[in-house]
Amino acid sequence: MKKVLLPLAALLLGAAPAMAGANVYASALKAENGKISFILNDDATAVTLNILKDGKIVATAALGAGSKGLNTVDIPEIEAEAGTYNWSLTASAAAITEVTRLTDGTDTNLQTSSARGIAVDNHPASPAFGNIYAVSPATPGQAGARTEPGLYAFNAALAPINETAYTGGLDLETGSSSTPNNVAVADNGDVFICVWGDPQGGVYWLSPEDLSANWTSVFAEGERNDDGLVTIDGVDIHGSVQDLALYGSGDARMLYTSDEDMHGTAGDIMAYNIGTLATPWAKAPTADWGHPDGYVNANHRLASDGRGGLWLSQYRWQESAANACVYHLNDKGELDFQTGDKSVFLGSTIVGAMGVNADGSLMCVAGGDTGLSFTVASIAFGEDGIPALTKLYDVTLEAPYTGKRPFDVAFDAADNLYIVFNNADQAGGIAAWALPKEKNEYTTPANSTIDLEGSSSVASQIAAAEIDYAGGIITAEQGAAVYSATGAKVAEGTTIDTTGWGHGVYIVRSGAATLKISK
Repeated sequence: MKKVLLPLAALLLGAAPAMAGANVYASALKAENGKISFILNDDATAVTLNILKDGKIVATAALGAGSKGLNTVDIPEIEAEAGTYNWSLTASAAAITEVTRLTDGTDTNLQTSSARGIAVDNHPASPAFGNIYAVSPATPGQAGARTEPGLYAFNAALAPINETAYTGGLDLETGSSSTPNNVAVADNGDVFICVWGDPQGGVYWLSPEDLSANWTSVFAEGERNDDGLVTIDGVDIHGSVQDLALYGSGDARMLYTSDEDMHGTAGDIMAYNIGTLATPWAKAPTADWGHPDGYVNANHRLASDGRGGLWLSQYRWQESAANACVYHLNDKGELDFQTGDKSVFLGSTIVGAMGVNADGSLMCVAGGDTGLSFTVASIAFGEDGIPALTKLYDVTLEAPYTGKRPFDVAFDAADNLYIVFNNADQAGGIAAWALPKEKNEYTTPANSTIDLEGSSSVASQIAAAEIDYAGGIITAEQGAAVYSATGAKVAEGTTIDTTGWGHGVYIVRSGAATLKISK
């Protein structure tokens, strides 16, 4: 055994405020130049480096505690044969014993004025694992710190990635309350956005590698009528899309849409085997599932069940057996379950806000008889493939999230819960809660390898350095690099002027010296 000796020196850096007591996990894992960097969504009592060979852990090293946001550590002393290994990080923290609110409404970066949809990248193989995305339409007159229509992105610590909304090169329809209307994330990290407004209705996608790029239409260009229905050579392709869901990967990737125009009624479910989208989709849907009896409200949500089927929710002020809050369709589009007796939910789903977690075991529906609560239920499928829901938690919303409409729900990989609120004021927008977890621990696999061969010390790579920051100017005699909260390099040099930069957290590195700047 060759012992690779590297000094342990952890530099722990914070990020966005107003989030504590979360179910902790690491994202944005990188290993380069003798260092490991990662983002924690919350403070961790312990972070462990796992060295893997052939899928098995062959060595571990304790990296100590970690703090919310970007963390950078020197690779510690590890006893292992020299070579190139796969690796992962295990973050852990104290148990969460009750549903815990993580946001307090004071972070203006989360105050999207008319938010409609939210999604989290829960795919560890994605280059943007942990990113949180929200969409807000071009509805004037809503109060809020961030009023531009488009896509807003955050890292796992809820630090903003963009200051101004991404619009994908589209002139988003002014005055529309549904352009865009929701967002979903594919297994490779691609971001899909649906638009309900007739002039631009459909689905668009973009790569997380460049969120500022133009959005690409999933569907080929055709003839669009006044209602938003698009045809190609007389074949109906799609209409205005109220919601969307994704399932599968590669050539088997499926896109499910809730279409307003294919049959002229709200909520008809279309399935498209879009695969990798080498070319835009230019034919009829792979399957037309229509909609269940009683699924009649235009305000609704879709969620993949992780098995090829779909969960559907709709806006119900008082649900009944005939008009349920939640339905389930199997992988053939057949209805096999619906609520309706108030045994799970509280009788109403305000605007149909609903989400399902990454492994398909939990559902959250926001609403309740007063519209001021949300319910979390467990999901279990029987041997016959029919699901059952069991209520776990009813949570009453508290200020500043009262008096607002919850429009969509999402979970992250560690089962923290996010809700976006419409009609937001200066304390509204995006809110988060942690669900109870006795073992608050999550292991994130890295998408890169780690090299334990060659040097016995990284000391030669680290030079003494100093960083000064005053009046918006960074000065570093030996030169410095500045990184965004996502780890992307945004500037470098010996003198860097940050005046005019957008709000957010920036990390400055010069040799072994590091400085965090919050703007």
